[in-house]
This record gives sequence, structure tokens and C-alpha cells, in this order.
Amino acid sequence: MILITGASGNVGREVLKQIVPTGASIRAAFQSMRKAASAPPGVEVAVVDYEQPETLRAALKGVEKVLLVGPPTARLAALERSAMDTIWQSEVRQVVKLSAMGGRAATFPRQHAESEDYIRSSGVAYTFLRPNGFMQNILLYSGDTVRTQNAFYGSEGERPRQSDRRPRYRRSGSQDPDRGRP
Repeated sequence: MILITGASGNVGREVLKQIVPTGASIRAAFQSMRKAASAPPGVEVAVVDYEQPETLRAALKGVEKVLLVGPPTARLAALERSAMDTIWQSEVRQVVKLSAMGGRAATFPRQHAESEDYIRSSGVAYTFLRPNGFMQNILLYSGDTVRTQNAFYGSEGERPRQSDRRPRYRRSGSQDPDRGRP
């Protein structure tokens, strides 16, 4: 079974949409039962609060792989560290973490880098997904400028951009699912 955390967010929702037709055994983690009502038919749901590890522990029963999508908060690194401690105590064999491109100078990428460091040290097999950005976020942060000036501004430099509004996610991970397990 695969646990998809952040299942009501932009990425988690799209992952669910694309993985359900494959027939994989899926459990989707939501912040509330109200949000869980948006789950596709046939998907098992769980309510997970990163501040309450017992909710994640319950959602991990029978799970072998986790898509870890942490909440967009200043406490991201601490919450994902706690989640990894709970994951490490479970039967999970692989974690795929939605991370971010960038160095440690900026707050958001630094939090993800700190989480990656902790995941590396956990002994659980891992894969890091480091997108550069999503068009949905540009519209979220620049919506007023788009509406009033018919433009948006950014400082991405010469890095490649993800212009597909609906990126395609593939199964990823190590060839040896036991890599890193003690």
C-alpha cells in the first residue's frame, strides 16, 4: 500500500488522480474528514495531523511506501522530522519526499534541505522530488498582478521552468527497497 500525504493539495491531488487508474493500493491522508470527501472513489482515506503523531501512526498500518508532502509552514522541518520518526518505527520501506530546488540561503528551500538531511540519516530508502516551481503557485502569489496588469514578475534567472500546469508523476525509487534499512 502507498500512503499519499497532502492529498488535498495541488501535488497530492494530482498524484491521486494519476495513480488511481493504475490499480495500486492507495491510502490518501487528509487534514480533515471534510477534505477527505474529495478523495476519488475507491481510495481509502485517513485523517493525519502532523502535530499528532498517533494519527500518522494509524495511517501507516499496512503501508510500504509514503509520498511525504509536508505542510507549507515555518515548522516544516520539525514536522517532517517527527513524521520520519513515526515512519521509521513502521513497516514503511520507502519515502518519496516532495522537496524544493534551491540552496540553504532562502527559508523555504532550507527547510526542505533540513528535512532531506534527516531523511538521509533515517535509514529508510528515499527519493527526493525537487521541482523548480509550479504555475499554480505563480498564479496564487501573483494573481493580483495578473488581474490588474495582465502580467506577472519573477526572479527565476536562467533556470528551467515547469510550464505544464499538470506535471506527470512517475513511480520512482531505488531498485533495492531495503536500501538503508538496518
